[in-house]
Amino acid sequence: TNNKATKITELRLKAAGFHLLHNRSVRLTDPRRSLDFVLAGVEDVTEAEPRLAETLAEICDETPLLLLSHNPDILSCPEIERVDVVLAGHTHGGQIVVPFWGPAHTQSWHLKRSQVAGYFRRGRTHVYITRGVGEGIPFRLNAPPQIALITLLPE
Repeated sequence: TNNKATKITELRLKAAGFHLLHNRSVRLTDPRRSLDFVLAGVEDVTEAEPRLAETLAEICDETPLLLLSHNPDILSCPEIERVDVVLAGHTHGGQIVVPFWGPAHTQSWHLKRSQVAGYFRRGRTHVYITRGVGEGIPFRLNAPPQIALITLLPE
């Protein structure tokens, strides 16, 4: 099953030294480079059980916080207001974007059509949603695959 394959992949990643951020956070610091922020990750909104409140419970409010979430519908959680930056995907940028109308399908319960890819703000939170390189169906129109390089700078 897909769940079994996912578990095997997780075990291989852990064995290779990766730290999985499934409803977890890690503080990254390097005083020599003035680096100090929290990187958090939540499980997928539709495939698992994201626990954002629990994930953020022990994080100091003053520490900059970057959240990784496959599905941008995590933005509907009230605790999202504590997050400085959200990086997400899942929408494929609408995958099929009809001229003058927009994405045929957003793959989101909580986003406007104009928000299925790119940068926007939700309150004080900066949000970036990548179109990614995969697809739900093997066809894209006006939503080409994307790998984003994001540089974070202090405000």
